[in-house]
Formats: sequence, structure tokens, C-alpha cells
Amino acid sequence: MQMKQETFMVHQQSIVCRVVLLLGVWVSCSLSLCGQAFQTFEGGITGSVINDLAVDSAQNLLYVSGNFTQAGNTPCNCIAQWDGQTWDDMGGGAAWCGQSSVWAMTVYKGDLYAYGGFFNITDQYLARWNGSTWDSLARPDGAVSGFYEYQDTLWVLGEFTNINGIVSPQIIRFDGNNWHPFATSNNLVSNSTVTAAAFYQGDLYIGGNFRTPDFSVNDIARWDGNAFQPVGSGIRGSLSSVGRLQIYQGRLYASGLFSLADGSPGNAIIAWDGNTWDDLQGGVGGFSNPIVTDMMVFDDKLMMVGVFSSAGDADANNLAWWDGKRWCGYSDEFSSIVSDLAVYNDTLLVAGGFSQINGQPVNQLAAREVNKPPDDCGSPLSIFHAFPSAKTYKLYPNPAREELQVQSTEMGSGRVVLSVYNSVGQLVLHQAAFEVRQQSLDLDQLPPGTYWVHISDEQRPVVPLKLIKL
Repeated sequence: MQMKQETFMVHQQSIVCRVVLLLGVWVSCSLSLCGQAFQTFEGGITGSVINDLAVDSAQNLLYVSGNFTQAGNTPCNCIAQWDGQTWDDMGGGAAWCGQSSVWAMTVYKGDLYAYGGFFNITDQYLARWNGSTWDSLARPDGAVSGFYEYQDTLWVLGEFTNINGIVSPQIIRFDGNNWHPFATSNNLVSNSTVTAAAFYQGDLYIGGNFRTPDFSVNDIARWDGNAFQPVGSGIRGSLSSVGRLQIYQGRLYASGLFSLADGSPGNAIIAWDGNTWDDLQGGVGGFSNPIVTDMMVFDDKLMMVGVFSSAGDADANNLAWWDGKRWCGYSDEFSSIVSDLAVYNDTLLVAGGFSQINGQPVNQLAAREVNKPPDDCGSPLSIFHAFPSAKTYKLYPNPAREELQVQSTEMGSGRVVLSVYNSVGQLVLHQAAFEVRQQSLDLDQLPPGTYWVHISDEQRPVVPLKLIKL
């Protein structure tokens, strides 16, 4: 999905806010936005599911696809266009909406490309919208699951073997006029699906749900010019898959459904530097099968959504970000999966199958202030260098209001330094003393929030402990 950034404003009682739009199934909310409630978005989307978002930033257009029959007060069929003021049904949309859906979209060279049930009930088509009419571009012999634009060429990804009679399993290229095979054969098994692609360090990497006959390649691979090769140990697990690839801060990030427990290099999100995988402090978790369904770079952070309740050592309910050093998350409770991200007018858009936010019913589309700081952040790793065992110290009470006790379970000697950092890594409290079994910290001047207490002594360079200040 091609995603671009610009500037978008929502006006509410003469207050202008930078917002996050939440698109979902039967979504609404009554939380705060610039001190006011979450607002519905021109009536929202009426239907059963939103599958994809796409943005044409040059024309200031947002496209929403899925299985729905109404956008705002405008009847539509599985796809709709928003121009910043009104919804448009895009020429009636997909003819067989309901029996089918519109599954994937992207904007390429000023036109919208979409895959779904456009022209008849028996086949799925790749169609092109030029702003006024739909063209039947191709009828693949298998599903299209994603798009990738590279060097002015559109790469179409999926589980097909040929498009318009051109044999090119799972990956084919389109220049706006003609189709070009990527490879007439490859070493993946026949039912493989490719959902993501990225060029990293000069090589093509792909992600999806696939393998080679000898199981040496699983769900992520690098093309060497002749065949797909493994990337480290690859992804493991009977239900595993990679849904997204993203380059961020010089590394290649892979996200999807996989876990350390099944033998994968991490939990739902990992980073590759060309030689080794990084599990990003354990990735996301909180469920037996956590999922990162989408990710993208926004505001210099790697944003992600999915099904999870933690990210690293931070609490995060389905929405979190990673800045290369630590995790931060948001506490809003989504009633179901959050599945897709996009940027429209410098605003982060979030779509999914949720019906409630924080227990409040909403009307399919809502807005949330994006400048609001995250509700919880993990330890700012740039401040210190070691993570020795924290078993020798404990904090109580925790959460605390006015005073905190720091207790050591071992008797030691020498100077002990207590440093308290806020959630953005600023030093807010510093205290030094000769080691005793227990020390007190006065918290009365600190505002409520999440803090990290760093304890260093002559035996243990740094012990970080999380503190909740009430």
C-alpha cells in the first residue's frame, strides 16, 4: 500500500487539532479530542469490514476498501473516496460487493489500482480507477495480496502464477502500460503467497506465507538473482506469516504473526541489519499469538498496529511505536483487531474490525489527537548501557504517591546513586548515598506518570526499575 504524508485538520467547535482517524467496523467513541469527545467522521463506514487504505497525496484523496455498503450518507459498494469534504461512490464501486470484497489497493502514477470483485461474481479482477471510470486491467489466476512501488515500477504480489497469460509466480511488474515477468519460475512451493517486498542493501527481500520444498526458506527470503535464499534462521511456526516489510533507521523490519516460542527470531516484529536479527526487546506480546498487522514510519517513529497488549517493557493496546531505542504504547482499549495504517494530510489513519474504543460504541470512524503523549514508555536505553539482574533491589509502594522506598535485598558497601528519568528520558530526580538496606525518595514534586528508577552501585552498574507515580 502506497502511503504518503501531508497536512489535515479537523475542526471541532472552532478548535483545530492534529488527529488520528480511526476507521473500523461499527466504530465510534466518546473520548477526549482537544478536551472534547471523539467525533465521528462524516457518518463513518457502514458494513462488515475495512480491508485497506490508500492515499493519493497529489490529489488529496483518501480511499477506503473492504466489505461495506455506505460511507457517510453515500451508498457505495466496497470502496469509497474521501476528498476532505465529501464521500464519493467511485462509479458504483465493485459490482459484486457482498458476494466478494475489495481486498487491496495502491496509488500508482495518479491512478488507483484495486483488487476485488469488480466485474462479475465468479472472478476477482485487478482494476484501475482513473478518476471517473474503472478499467479491467487483469484477471489473475490467484489472489493479489499486496503492491510495492520501486523505481517507477509497480510490483504486484500474491499467490497467482500468471496474469493475463504472463507466467510470473507470486511477483509480477507493471510499468503503467505493460506487464513484465519477475521470474518465470522460482524455488517456492506452488501454494506460496507473497504479501510484502522491499529492496534492502541492493537485494530484493520478500515476506509472506511461503516455503521452499526443503523448508530452508520460510516466510521471509532474499532473491540472489536465481532463487530465494534464507534470511538468517527465517520464520518458524505452523501458522506463521510475514505481512509487512519496512526499512527504518538503516535496518529492515519484518512484522506479522510469529513468535520466539515457535523458533522465530522474535515476537511479531524483528529487525535485520544484513547479518543478524534483533528481537527488539522481545517485540510485542500479551497474547499467545500476538500479531503486528501493519507498520509504517510516521513522525520519525515506526508506528504499528495489531493484536497485542505490550510492546517491549511498555503497556500497549494494539497501537505502539518504536524509535530505535525504546517502545511506547497507548492504553486505548479496542474491542477487536486494528489492521491497517496510512497517512492522510500529515495525519495517521488507523483501520480495523473494532466496534468499541474504551467500552464506548462509535459510528465506524472517529478522530483521536495524535500529539497526545503515549500512555506508557519503556526504559530509554540510550541513558545507560547494562541490564544486570534487578533482583537485588525493589521499589515500594509501587504505584507511589508522595514517597518511594528503595530496598536492597543484599547488604553492600560503597556509594549508591539513584536516578529517576521520565518517560522521554529526562533526568528529573537524582540522589546519592552510602549503601544501606533502604532509602527514601521524595516524589511529591513529580507529576503523575511513568518513570524509570536507575540504581547504580559499585557491584551493579545500572539496575532499571519501572515506577508508576500517582
